Amino acid sequence: VRLTVGDYLKVKTPAIGVLDIALEVIKWFNNHTGALSILRQQQQKQDGKVLALVRPAPTRWTAHYLSANRLLELERALRIIVLESKERLLVCAGKERAQTDKARTLIGHLETPQFWKSLAE
Repeated sequence: VRLTVGDYLKVKTPAIGVLDIALEVIKWFNNHTGALSILRQQQQKQDGKVLALVRPAPTRWTAHYLSANRLLELERALRIIVLESKERLLVCAGKERAQTDKARTLIGHLETPQFWKSLAE
């Protein structure tokens, strides 16, 4: 029997819940070029280089680890843009209420120290 990462991620544990949120954050930024541009500008300003958010393949365990690790590398930049550019990020989400609600939820996770602590564990 072949167990894929996708099958494992269907099992709900606290660690999997945090990973689900992390993957949603990565997907959201990668699908919203305006928000991704804000993140890239902050990285350039802060570190002089830009790191990509990596979206893992569903069957690769290591890719999920690397994606979470990259998000942790970008924690400072993400927290700064949430603090300084929250309204701009919400504009990037779109005009429909469902889009802005999703963005608010993801931003809320990024603002929560427990999210980052749990992701690091």
